[in-house]
Amino acid sequence: MVAAMAATHCDWSDDRVVESFTPDQWSKLQADYAPPGAPTACPPHVQGQWSAAKCQAAARLGQQLFFETRLSSNCTVSCATCHDPDRWFIDSRTASNVSSGAITFTGRNAISLVNGGLKDDLAPQDQHEVFTWGGHYTSPGSVLRLAAGKPMGNEDVEAAVDKVIRSPTYWATYMGVFGVTDSQSSVLANIELAFDAYIRQLSSLDAPFDRFITGRADAIGEDAQRGFGLFVGKAMCAECHRGPLFSDFRFHATGVPQAGANVPATDSGHQKWTMQPADTGTFLTPTLRNATRTAPYMHDGWMANLAEVIAFYRAGGGSVAAPGTLDLLMEPLDLSDQDVTSLEAFLATLDGAPVPETWTQDTHVKAPCSVAR
Repeated sequence: MVAAMAATHCDWSDDRVVESFTPDQWSKLQADYAPPGAPTACPPHVQGQWSAAKCQAAARLGQQLFFETRLSSNCTVSCATCHDPDRWFIDSRTASNVSSGAITFTGRNAISLVNGGLKDDLAPQDQHEVFTWGGHYTSPGSVLRLAAGKPMGNEDVEAAVDKVIRSPTYWATYMGVFGVTDSQSSVLANIELAFDAYIRQLSSLDAPFDRFITGRADAIGEDAQRGFGLFVGKAMCAECHRGPLFSDFRFHATGVPQAGANVPATDSGHQKWTMQPADTGTFLTPTLRNATRTAPYMHDGWMANLAEVIAFYRAGGGSVAAPGTLDLLMEPLDLSDQDVTSLEAFLATLDGAPVPETWTQDTHVKAPCSVAR
């Protein structure tokens, strides 16, 4: 038997839990949730143009800059400050995961960067703004344009680029990778590619579920198998959390309240970029891979554990998605306490292997840092 108890997806019939998947249902699930392969070092838009050696060299430069606090205005904040490699690339400094930048709090939960390269590979081109809660940025490296500002305390991203140009060591490394450049904008574009290449190294795959979905029925326990049935069935999780990364790469309003000492009273979410009223209060569907390792949850870090997340959706989400409109998928779910336990057991099977240690090490160039006056 594939699962002790399983469920039909609502596309197949209704939301009843049945005894087992039919062969056709199982084949569809195996196709939909097929484990992804690790991304190559080369970002998608330079594949076939760069050699493997150049991609590796760019990734190493990106790794150095990822840990470099001199990119910030007060020499205290690096990318690794808010995306700690020892904590699965989240920010565990506050209870809510809301990051404290060089000047003030950013107001949102720091998304893990693990499997960020797979987002770049798997997100459809017309849904590629998947690297922050609110969207807008279309590659992992392009988020530097956001990070260099408020989080790092610079007036703009060009101020951070200037610091690379003015560092003899980094500039020599940069030139060794990219060669002569004709403008600051081309330097920025190449630095973004270096970050792209680095983040593509931060993969965590080979989760127990991956072995289960490819035919190892004993790879996860019976309770977790039942949880998967609920996940794709009456719990309706798969309506948004589907595919190899368990994300539809879309933005939804689920009614999560703006809660927490360092969270703004309102957050327009995706609407900030689209300017469409219907997008107000919508946020990206996050991947569920390594979910047990990346608490707390939601865009403002409001939920401390997965039990709270499940309880939230069990109740039909928030009462309002202020100031937007609650997603039509949000409705109370007929889940028992045992169902909740089974769902948690399933989610734990999505934890993959650790990111290779060579890519979690701090390799930045040690040098004095001058704070801008």
